[in-house]
Amino acid sequence: MSRPEFGDDERQLRPRDEDDARRDPVAWLSAVFYYGLGQVLFLGLPALWLAFLAPVRRLAIIDATVVGMVCVPLVVAAGRLGLLRFDLHPRGRPWPSLGGTTLGVVGSYRVYLTRATLLDATFMWVAYGTVWLSGLSGLPWLPVAAALAVGSTAAYPWLSAPSRRARLVRTAFAVGGVLALLAVVDLGAVVASGFYRYPVVLGLAVLLVALDALPLVSATRSP
Repeated sequence: MSRPEFGDDERQLRPRDEDDARRDPVAWLSAVFYYGLGQVLFLGLPALWLAFLAPVRRLAIIDATVVGMVCVPLVVAAGRLGLLRFDLHPRGRPWPSLGGTTLGVVGSYRVYLTRATLLDATFMWVAYGTVWLSGLSGLPWLPVAAALAVGSTAAYPWLSAPSRRARLVRTAFAVGGVLALLAVVDLGAVVASGFYRYPVVLGLAVLLVALDALPLVSATRSP
């Protein structure tokens, strides 16, 4: 079986008539909570752990993270139900969906790795980028957090692609999220205080980025 580009579970959510799905509250509940929030809580766990146990400015970081936890599942649901169009193609760029059938396809682990990398990067930007950017610009934190969450998630159809260009942009996006964290948190002070779990979980998030970017290294070394 060939490797999936995005996943192949559309039939689990959408009835034959897509317009009916958009009006079906059960489809919305499935898309928002099961597929959207479920992904956030599972695949985005490292970034959420870092946010909710932030050693500095915890209240501001948690507030921004909660905004992201509301916005990201809603954008995921809108994408899955076909309410978002991403290019000039009549049907739009396909939404990168995940589900049970994805696990049964060869190479499916990379689809989940890609989504985990994106979700972690999104919440790094939402949690720490909000504090950093609102401090630099003087803008209210709420619209900054919402814009980061919605904009990042809406870009998933491009960022999830297996192409070299998409992988480069995805890696840069994820590294930027880590830099946003380091702009807010003094990691040296965290280690000196004995809070070793924090850099360990950050290292896990960085490891996911490295694993997702590994094909770039292979492609560079190939003749």
